[in-house]
Amino acid sequence: MRPGDPFPLERCSGRLRSAILTEFQGRHPTLQEVAAIPPQKWLTVPGIGQASLAEMEAIIQAHQDWISSNTPARPSDAAMVDQLDRLQRDLDRLRRELRSLIESIRRKQPHPDSSDQT
Repeated sequence: MRPGDPFPLERCSGRLRSAILTEFQGRHPTLQEVAAIPPQKWLTVPGIGQASLAEMEAIIQAHQDWISSNTPARPSDAAMVDQLDRLQRDLDRLRRELRSLIESIRRKQPHPDSSDQT
């Protein structure tokens, strides 16, 4: 599950589900939207008390743990530098090929000042 995926309302008690939907005017919010609201703000929402807040935080935490455990490891700096070097070489090669192609097309086109003057 990604932060932009819908919040798993099916895992909530009826009271919590109703409070969340009311807070978002009936729209099914994303996990990120629900997690972005501070606990103190949630406690001001009708139907949300300490128990509902704890339930919601447990759901959010479970999904954040899953997200972080399924996030690929960051490549090392050396690996990123190697990839950057390869990409720069590819870009230079593509530029040369494009220049060559453009020059070839220009050579095949007749020049306007070389038209016969009668």
